[in-house]
Amino acid sequence: MTSLAHPLGRWSFDVVEVLEVHDGDTIHARVDLGFEVDYRPWIRLRRASSPELHEPGGPEARDYLASMLCVGRFTVTTFRRETGTWQRSFVRWIGDITLSNGEDVAFLMVQSGQAIWSKP
Repeated sequence: MTSLAHPLGRWSFDVVEVLEVHDGDTIHARVDLGFEVDYRPWIRLRRASSPELHEPGGPEARDYLASMLCVGRFTVTTFRRETGTWQRSFVRWIGDITLSNGEDVAFLMVQSGQAIWSKP
């Protein structure tokens, strides 16, 4: 699966490579858009918020996220707003990251105590 459209404006893409794990809820990745085209967005986890790097627990949250993303492939699902524009925060995509075994990264981050639930 390279890209899968959804009638509600959801798009899923394979993440080919993690370029950087910035903190516990933001990564820089190489995403396969299909047709031998890739894109390198910053991706912010939807629904989860981790401490910033300068806050207590920030480096640990970043390292925990990095440990999950270094094994196997995973997908990112982005969402369109009702206006048809992509949901973005600063210059980052907002999306759900799903591991190859189907587990939701935001859920795992919250379950482990590395993040709290945030507004989608």
